[in-house]
Amino acid sequence: MTLQSSTVDSDDGVQPTTASDDSVQPTASDVSAFSEKRSIVSKIKSAIGFNRDKDEEPLKAKLMKMGLACFLSYGFVSNMGYAVSLSLCWYSFNVKTGLSPLASGQWPKFLAAYSAFYVINNFLRPFRVAIAVSVSPFFEKLIKSFQTKLGLGRKAAIALVVFLFNIVGTTSAMFLGVSAATLMSGIPIR
Repeated sequence: MTLQSSTVDSDDGVQPTTASDDSVQPTASDVSAFSEKRSIVSKIKSAIGFNRDKDEEPLKAKLMKMGLACFLSYGFVSNMGYAVSLSLCWYSFNVKTGLSPLASGQWPKFLAAYSAFYVINNFLRPFRVAIAVSVSPFFEKLIKSFQTKLGLGRKAAIALVVFLFNIVGTTSAMFLGVSAATLMSGIPIR
């Protein structure tokens, strides 16, 4: 089979040429389309945290520019994502092995299993950012509420939000998740 394409000759203008399947040359529009697709893939990789340009800001700096409430909400959303990952991994480890990760000699095996959940969670980073941006107004309102209702300064109100959501909230979510995984699997924690 031969393909018909056009080439531009400086003397005669456009001339038709034929090529076999083995020597099909891409047109300028093909190269342009490939470049656009590649740039989309590069953008996705960059959003996830892979293939970041040296001059590009890290995610932390981008969130800080969006405001402290967005940065705090990202911390909370990210921590909740990892708490869910921990709980799912705990449950699947219990079911697969019939043992608790805290049983003698099981912790290294559990950490190996959790590493897969950790990698998957990193691919979900764009979704965590989107959720964080959408809930950041809640965090800003909460900070202002603590300032007015409790009479706290901004720094103290921020510290209280961090303590309640990122420390107490994360610890509670991990405890509840592991407890639920333990109850559903029927394998005691120890």
